[in-house]
Amino acid sequence: MNIKLGKILKTGWRIAIAFGFVVGCFVIYSAWQHNPQQAYHSAEKIEWINLSLLGLIWWLIISTIVGGITSVCSIIGHKIYRHFTPYT
Repeated sequence: MNIKLGKILKTGWRIAIAFGFVVGCFVIYSAWQHNPQQAYHSAEKIEWINLSLLGLIWWLIISTIVGGITSVCSIIGHKIYRHFTPYT
């Protein structure tokens, strides 16, 4: 069985991006619920820029960290797999 490293890396990054999106949405929800200073919304208006930036920053951070970890683990796992797999 020939496993392509590029396909594994793409899958890992897709998972990382999806996980980052979920975390970003959760952070936006948490900011909406715990808003005592009314930094994100008040009775009159919603601060969409603040909420969007908060979610985007968390999405970028989490996606980068998880994507990096999955890439390193995929490369190491692929090297181990290739080391112990007999050549055919």
